[in-house]
Amino acid sequence: MESRRARPPRRLILDLDGTEDLVHGQQHFAFYNRHVGNYCFFPLLVFATCDQERDQVPLGALLRSGKASAAEGAQEYLAWLLPAFPRLKLQVRLDGGFAVPALYEGLEAQGIDYVINLPQNSRLRVLAEPLMAQARRLQQRQGGTVTLFGSLRYRAHSWRRSRWVVVKAEVTPQGDNPRFLVLPALRGS
Repeated sequence: MESRRARPPRRLILDLDGTEDLVHGQQHFAFYNRHVGNYCFFPLLVFATCDQERDQVPLGALLRSGKASAAEGAQEYLAWLLPAFPRLKLQVRLDGGFAVPALYEGLEAQGIDYVINLPQNSRLRVLAEPLMAQARRLQQRQGGTVTLFGSLRYRAHSWRRSRWVVVKAEVTPQGDNPRFLVLPALRGS
């Protein structure tokens, strides 16, 4: 197979996600998962995307118990995996199930950039309200879906320091759809 790369990549984006693997019978570590509604394993999958490519390549998998949380084992798996790429700038992308302070801090300690979907809470919704109000006004005038972006400095009670949060203020004909992404901690905060 011929490579499409003209030069080696400089950046590698790692996407982690858990997925259910339904089981049949009495398999060790298979447990009932309420979210899935069945007995399963809940493996952690890692996909890689190079800076020059759009295609994701499966990089690895960690077999986990069916009752594992999304973030369970992620920090240890990344600690094992990341040294394999010493010359690349790395970025890790994660969904909201990985939004745990230990994972943020572990990635920051290693100098790894990340983007993590942050679950909503009442404080974030209050902070995002001015941007959401602006999006609602635009949506009422022009119809359709309106999406605005902003950022704010935020520190949850469980965090040792502030981090940037990108706010996606989206209003559709069906209503509000705010989203939040957490980025690495602010230096000196």
